[in-house]
Amino acid sequence: MSKIVIQEDPALALIAGWEEELDITLPLASKDVLSRSVQHGRLDYGDGVFTLHLAKSIGQKDGKIIEELKISEPTGRDIVNSTKGVVQQEQQIRLLSNITGIPVGVIERLGSRDLYAAVAVLDFFA
Repeated sequence: MSKIVIQEDPALALIAGWEEELDITLPLASKDVLSRSVQHGRLDYGDGVFTLHLAKSIGQKDGKIIEELKISEPTGRDIVNSTKGVVQQEQQIRLLSNITGIPVGVIERLGSRDLYAAVAVLDFFA
């Protein structure tokens, strides 16, 4: 596990600032997941985009290594394209693929910590 770079209270304060800026109240479970990512220096926000630095990088078929996800607010089209006849987990994976530009197959190979953190970031745009 990576080293803690920021303590819990400042991490939660940072998340609270993002909530205020985006005019959203996150579910407690999402705050918990996101707090751990912030504490370990894996989550940043700026210019309307969250950057999740992956705990474990992922290789694509073309040899490109994915080390981070850039997650911005989904559009209506992103949501529609990700919800056609799928269960919630598959929808979240498709939505992440649509907004990050990373293929579904790569998103499906994310480690659980990275996938849960990326899905929790989506709650900022709920």
